[in-house]
Amino acid sequence: MTQSPPATGEELQNILRRTVELLNDKLDPPQLERIASAFQTVRWEFNDLDTAVHLVSDQTGPALRFAPSVEGNPSVTIGMSSKTLDDAAWGRTSFGTAFITGKLKVKGLHPLKMSKFASMLDPFLASYREAQEEANGS
Repeated sequence: MTQSPPATGEELQNILRRTVELLNDKLDPPQLERIASAFQTVRWEFNDLDTAVHLVSDQTGPALRFAPSVEGNPSVTIGMSSKTLDDAAWGRTSFGTAFITGKLKVKGLHPLKMSKFASMLDPFLASYREAQEEANGS
């Protein structure tokens, strides 16, 4: 079932908080360690809702955690609209297409670490769909 993108930054933050919880359940420790070796902090900026959230690699866990803000500069910054995230999650587009068309912007991701980061995207999108369905009572 296709959902509508979150209407507010607060709704999106709640969905993404749950997404990270679900993502930790989907990824095994070696996957989490590979992701942690690729980045410490990813800042997701959603320009249409004027909100940003952070995905932080907790290297002691290993685990990922949600943070509304962090000190210092993030390792990677990803900018897009909430609609782009929603379209990617529900299969109406891909992050690759969004990147090529300028709907998704990435700063700070070293090309050699791209595959480690990319390995997280499918489980992330699956977790996002699940969290969005939970939020909408589906």
